[in-house]
Amino acid sequence: TFAIVIMYGLWLGIDLDYNNAETLLQAAIGFHIVENLFCIAFTVEIFIRFGAFRTTRDAVTDFNFALDSGLWALMALETWVGYMLGAFQVHFVDGGGIGFIFRGLRLTRVCRLARLFRIVPEVDVLFRGLKAASRSVGATMALLCLLIYSFAVVFKILTKGTGIGDLYFGSILDGMSFLLLPGMLPDSAQIVSEVGQEGIGYASVLMIFIVIATIIVMNLLVGMMCQSVSVVASVEQEELVVSYVKSELQSIMSKLDKDGNGVL
Repeated sequence: TFAIVIMYGLWLGIDLDYNNAETLLQAAIGFHIVENLFCIAFTVEIFIRFGAFRTTRDAVTDFNFALDSGLWALMALETWVGYMLGAFQVHFVDGGGIGFIFRGLRLTRVCRLARLFRIVPEVDVLFRGLKAASRSVGATMALLCLLIYSFAVVFKILTKGTGIGDLYFGSILDGMSFLLLPGMLPDSAQIVSEVGQEGIGYASVLMIFIVIATIIVMNLLVGMMCQSVSVVASVEQEELVVSYVKSELQSIMSKLDKDGNGVL
């Protein structure tokens, strides 16, 4: 299962790069074969796991199985049900109705990669750490938003009627955007602005990615620092113990060696 999920994750990138069709029905034959093979593999897995439960209630109440079953159902809907819908309503696909729905279904493929987080224990530990710190991070984010808003109001008042005010603080939202991007995230300001020109939703998703990635990198650096300090502390403690034992043994040996010849 682990290998299949990894291969599916790699295939997801290949499919997005080389498959420009709106739905699987319009794709090349190679994409049909691979998608059906993966769908069959995940179907077999779901039925095997379901058969391993003692009762149906145990299967329904198991969170991991319920989540994987939901992802499998969406995958089957996109792959197999899509054949039937596309065969009878091809003109709707070309018009964008069903095509829009299937684009939404393709987004759910990313959720299947979350299984890797449950399989690899180290990644699960990192996410548990992020979950434990989510409350403090949320409070910090709220304080940061309040700070940005407050200073946007201050600059709006102070720069009213000036060139800087017209350029950067024409409105409260413009001021907050300026303080957040060029002020706090200058390296990401240009790309976020360019993406935001296509739609505020795209810019919002990009900002969510930047925030999450930054928190993960910070967690990585803090974890590495804590690990390094822990290793150095344990080594230092072991050296102190060895030094203490050595000094005590030398003291005892010197007391027992009456003639000082180094032989007991």
